[in-house]
Amino acid sequence: MLCIIDLMQLRLGTFPVLLGLFIAIAPLSARAAGASAASKAASSPAKPAPEKAPEPAPEEVDLADLPAEEEPAPQPAASEGAVQTSGSAGGAAGPVAAGLVGPSAGEHLVFFEAGFRQDLGTFSQQEVVGQNVQTNRDEVDTFGAMFHIGFLERVAKNVRLGGAFAYGGNYAYSGNNLLGQLLTLDMRTELAIPVAPKWAFIGTPRLGMSMIIPGGLLADRITENQLNGYNTWSGPRFGFLAGIDVGARYGLTPWLSARATVGYAWFIMLLMNSSASDGTISAAQSWTLEASRLSGNIGLEVSF
Repeated sequence: MLCIIDLMQLRLGTFPVLLGLFIAIAPLSARAAGASAASKAASSPAKPAPEKAPEPAPEEVDLADLPAEEEPAPQPAASEGAVQTSGSAGGAAGPVAAGLVGPSAGEHLVFFEAGFRQDLGTFSQQEVVGQNVQTNRDEVDTFGAMFHIGFLERVAKNVRLGGAFAYGGNYAYSGNNLLGQLLTLDMRTELAIPVAPKWAFIGTPRLGMSMIIPGGLLADRITENQLNGYNTWSGPRFGFLAGIDVGARYGLTPWLSARATVGYAWFIMLLMNSSASDGTISAAQSWTLEASRLSGNIGLEVSF
């Protein structure tokens, strides 16, 4: 029993000693561990932090060195005679796309002219009775008014094709020697040469028919021949004409223009060709009018 008690006392006496020894050793071991870590950190090389590149200082800009601001180039003004291509039927190119300028650029054209005519030529009369032949020739010098109305259709860039009807009033071959009412009907080709937005030169060759509705001396002779048994027709007398007009047009609006022309034409007309026979004697009468016509006209035209 005493041995057990002595052993317990020994153990109880040893415990405080061990506790004190642990308390004394613990700080020393902690210091040793910290010193080891410090020495390890010191022995390893420190990684340098990346340096940030310095920002360049803003340069001073001299306003005088800046380029001057360019102004937009002025757009050329549209030509007065130009016609808008929008709205053309079926997407077809309009006159501007076709290169057309100047007045009367529409596809169709209607014109009206008023002016004068002066005919210079001969009026020939021949009468045959059996073997007897009588010929008479008078000079033609007649002056009068002339009115034209016509229609032209564009067939090429500056070319139109169409026709015109004209009325020349009373036609007298010399003085008051009335032959009747003068009418003409012709086919013509118009060639236009634009020279400015509102101006164009025009040339018009024409070919057609001249007609006189009998009156005065001609009507009297027709009636007389019919009474005397001559084979004579009482209707209009026809002839052939060919000529050319030249002039200019000026555009008043995009669709309305004024025009002025002078012209020359040659024509011939068979006014009388009557015959009669009684079985033994034959007779015939012929009247022919041939002359050159000088003319001048002014007028208006509408294109569309």
